[in-house]
Amino acid sequence: MIRVLHVYKYFGPKRFGGVEAFIENLVESTKPKCLHIILACGPVKSTTVIRHMGSIVVLVRPQFTAFSMPVALAMIPIFWFLSRRVDVVHYHYPFPFQDILSFFAKTSLPKLVTYHSDIIRQRFTGYLYRPLMQLFLNITLKNSQKFSLKIILQANSRSQYLELVMANIMILKLLWI
Repeated sequence: MIRVLHVYKYFGPKRFGGVEAFIENLVESTKPKCLHIILACGPVKSTTVIRHMGSIVVLVRPQFTAFSMPVALAMIPIFWFLSRRVDVVHYHYPFPFQDILSFFAKTSLPKLVTYHSDIIRQRFTGYLYRPLMQLFLNITLKNSQKFSLKIILQANSRSQYLELVMANIMILKLLWI
């Protein structure tokens, strides 16, 4: 059974959107072959572990939120611990704090990135985030040569940020019917 660690900014009953639905569908469709662990911020008073649709969800209370991004420093040791007990880490983009988290992952660990959207509403923030994103992608590419980094995009989508590293990664187009 493959152990997959999903990292995303929010998960829980009061916050539900397209990315959360994507993660749930992925968990449901691969349940017999994969054990899914979801690490995210949530509406909890302290770090909480729950079962949801056959997956293990670790919810961490954020210290603060800036530009729609929760920051939970408690995620760092939890991510470090969990990333050493899984077979692959699945990052759900964009979430700048997970770029920082990724520096604490085991370097030989295969990584998968699902690029859900460019940062659109906070355009200024997108420009500030771009160097961190490039650093994450470049380091991930360098450390994933053996496994090759996979980035999943929705069909017919383009990203001005990913165009800088397109030649070095394998893009898997995700088709929605």
